[in-house]
Amino acid sequence: MHRLLYEQAPRTPASTARLRQFEQLLAGEVVFHLSRLGVAGADPALTALLLIQAVEAQIHGVVLEPIDGHTIESSVGAVIEFWTRALAAQAT
Repeated sequence: MHRLLYEQAPRTPASTARLRQFEQLLAGEVVFHLSRLGVAGADPALTALLLIQAVEAQIHGVVLEPIDGHTIESSVGAVIEFWTRALAAQAT
C-alpha cells in the first residue's frame, strides 16, 4: 500500500503543503525532546527538521526497497535503533 500511495498517488500543492505543515508540527515536538536531552545543537529547529526528514527518508527506503534478507519490520526497527543510539550517544 505504501508503494502504491508513494509512487502512484497524485501530489497536489495542497497535499504537499499539508505534509510540510505536519513536518513543522512534529519538529516543534522534537525540539522539546532534543533540548531536554541536551542534543538540540546551535539551531534546535533545524536539527529537529533534519532529524525528521532523515528518519522519513530511511523509513521510505526500507519500506519501498526492503534490504535483502531482512523484513520491513526488522529494517524499520533498525532505523529506530540507529537513531536512538545516535541520540543517546550525543546526550552523554
